[in-house]
Amino acid sequence: PEGLKKIVGLLAERYPNDFCWASDFDPSFVADLMRHGFLPMAHQVADGMYVLLPKLHQKRCCLRKLDDMKVQNGTRKRSKAFTVTLNTAFDQVVEGLHEQHTDGCWFYPPLVKAFKLIFNQPHEYSTYTIPNGSEGGSRSSGKGGSGGGGSGGGG
Repeated sequence: PEGLKKIVGLLAERYPNDFCWASDFDPSFVADLMRHGFLPMAHQVADGMYVLLPKLHQKRCCLRKLDDMKVQNGTRKRSKAFTVTLNTAFDQVVEGLHEQHTDGCWFYPPLVKAFKLIFNQPHEYSTYTIPNGSEGGSRSSGKGGSGGGGSGGGG
């Protein structure tokens, strides 16, 4: 963990691309990557062989202080037909990601396994899922992500 902390700034400053790679899918390593701002992705390099692609975005989007966020009236009206929940449908969100991205989905089995272990166990850092669907209950999409300072994903 200390080694990663020491090189994150160096990578961000000197490495011109967003991606690095690793062969370690250990959940504590994946959680540590997220803690340091990486988005862990995966890539299949051969049949049954995968590499971890930690992505350190040059530009990021973060939501903070959701209570202070301004939502336009038109957006508020259009959103009334949808429901958003947190941490209620990990497997369904993964399935939705695979449906949406088909063969190009970066959510390969070893990364899904690591995320699920992080999601199901209390950690300083947690994965989360955001399934969203209409009032009728059908899931129209979902997102996966991560956050710090929580007590775990729950399931």
